[in-house]
Amino acid sequence: MSKYYAKSNNETSRELFMKRRMYRSEPQLQRRPVVNFSDGGEKFLYGRVSPRMLPMELTSKQSLGTIASDHCADAKTPQQAIHFVADAFNEMSTFFAQKVLAQNINIDDPYLSTLQAYKSFKSPTKLYADYSKVFHNATVTTLKKGQTPITNFPQFMDRMLQALEKGGPTFPFTKPAYIKSKICPIYCSGLAIEIADLKYDNDEDKKKFIESPNWEFFVEACNQYGFMIDLNIPWRIVADIDSVGMQQYSSRRGYSTTGAILGLYKNTQINYIPLFIANLYRLYEAVKRPQFDVTVCSTGEPLLKVQPPQSYNGIPGVIEEFKLEYFLNYYFRIRFAEEESQFTEAEQQRLIAETLQLYHQGNPVRAVNIFEQILNKTFDYAGSLSYIIERRKKADDDDLSIYRR
Repeated sequence: MSKYYAKSNNETSRELFMKRRMYRSEPQLQRRPVVNFSDGGEKFLYGRVSPRMLPMELTSKQSLGTIASDHCADAKTPQQAIHFVADAFNEMSTFFAQKVLAQNINIDDPYLSTLQAYKSFKSPTKLYADYSKVFHNATVTTLKKGQTPITNFPQFMDRMLQALEKGGPTFPFTKPAYIKSKICPIYCSGLAIEIADLKYDNDEDKKKFIESPNWEFFVEACNQYGFMIDLNIPWRIVADIDSVGMQQYSSRRGYSTTGAILGLYKNTQINYIPLFIANLYRLYEAVKRPQFDVTVCSTGEPLLKVQPPQSYNGIPGVIEEFKLEYFLNYYFRIRFAEEESQFTEAEQQRLIAETLQLYHQGNPVRAVNIFEQILNKTFDYAGSLSYIIERRKKADDDDLSIYRR
């Protein structure tokens, strides 16, 4: 165990707090463009939420570019980022290579002489699917432990909501909540690239990294090319879409403003409800059980009665049985549980009722989008009904759509 710096997370909370603070106070980190992405501030959700704080993800794979194979740690494993971010990284890597040839920087540094991408964009759809499998298995185990068997879908939904009210903020169920959670990595934004394969919890490795003779050169290069450096993972660089350096590259691709860059994204909740229903149905199928009742017949002998669980003929059947409004109602309630909402119970019920009213007057996509806008933005709830009605007059179902015009 190191005296001053954490080597892993297997230390007491107090030791970790003191040692992490020691690392973060290193003078090499007290300058631009080193940024703390983990302090819970505005940078924590950078690249994962829209200006209205709605979870977002890239609209199309066409906005991705490939990092040159000679700038990848493994040439057989392609690395990607948003196209202009990949352009910037390719040119910065070439710049470093030129400096190595000219012997202007230390050529012996394992990471800060030849810049190579070890990790980059990961599809949020794939990330969420992988997470959902783990969540599914854990939830099945938890719900099956209950003494009362789940024999129908309403029973399941009530038990599911109870479980999420306890653990939803930490282990979310919905994709919008997952995108905003600590579990979801910044890679899903297409803005982040890692240039080393070191452990995130080893501050001694981080200290060695920032003590490299090439560190100052690396910092200046990141400033020039428009990258921020993650204070807690200094080998992770993140495109600063507001910087002059990065906008030189985004402009070449036809995205000359921050707003234009945001047009590459869509709100996560758009068209999510079908997946929400499908995941719920799969969970129900995994946890439903028959109910056994033992009674005594007239002869005094025990009689076992078996009540089989309700079947619904697949996902279309469960939708036909309970209707979309039923699922929207639970979606809203689950989202309140996941966000640790500051709304009172009465305010939650009122907002759900108003949003369902909007659904009946329009379409579910717009209703869910407006609900998410209210849920994710802190403002006075009073007058929200008029807000919904006014918002409904607009055709936009996606708060990022204004950037695509």
